[in-house]
Amino acid sequence: MTVSLGGHDHLCGALSAGVRQRGQLLNSSGTGDALFALIDPAQIDDRFFHGGVSCGCHVVGGQTYLLGGTHAAGRMIDWFLGSFYADPSKPRDRLYAEMVEHAAAAPIGSHGVIVLPHLRGSLTPHNDPVAKGAILGCGARTR
Repeated sequence: MTVSLGGHDHLCGALSAGVRQRGQLLNSSGTGDALFALIDPAQIDDRFFHGGVSCGCHVVGGQTYLLGGTHAAGRMIDWFLGSFYADPSKPRDRLYAEMVEHAAAAPIGSHGVIVLPHLRGSLTPHNDPVAKGAILGCGARTR
């Protein structure tokens, strides 16, 4: 007899991170970024669904999860590197290191530059599958 089991990647990640009780929260980051919390199912209403949040049964029996986030976290970094650090002669890991060095040298707040990472639409808090990304606040001195 074959038995198999599966679960959503963020749910399984939350389980391995020890999120097993109501009130616990996990920030799960990868290609996308998600906030995952275990909640009282009585709190769920239409606001969550209109806000791009999903709710359901956790891989731990008897628990209900709330999951919201963005499609582009690590994917945004890859897009940025491919678009603005495009030097095919450099190994990809060196490009990541350069980007981290530049980010570390930038002042807190990056002189007001803001990135909306909606490369594949937006999820939470405004579910909009056709939303587009943007880099705002750039000026002549922006680097």
